[in-house]
Amino acid sequence: MKNAQIKSVSLAKVMERASNQLDLLAAQVFDLEETIGSTLSDDTIARGSDITRLQALDYLRQCLEDLALLTMLLNRDPKQKDILIADAEQLASKLKLEVTRGLLSPEKSESEAPRKRVVGDVDLF
Repeated sequence: MKNAQIKSVSLAKVMERASNQLDLLAAQVFDLEETIGSTLSDDTIARGSDITRLQALDYLRQCLEDLALLTMLLNRDPKQKDILIADAEQLASKLKLEVTRGLLSPEKSESEAPRKRVVGDVDLF
């Protein structure tokens, strides 16, 4: 979206992409839960704070799954296909992550789906 003059984008397209992104994030949180859970062996006594953190991670995953489902279901309205987000570039400029800004690109093809993060990927701010 650098240097592109984006005037508008279909709301349905953005909702579909957002649903897919939320689903991907939920899957990544699930992978984290599995990894953390497997590191806590039977020999390790989990502290209450560890259990609380794991519950918070589980809650985050469930929220992401619900939001993915909600955006998918909201996108099923056939009238929504004609709704455009009018200055998508201005909206995108308020977002921090390139992957999120990319959801608003009208040119984005289905093959540009977000890649699954590999354990060890680092976000640099």
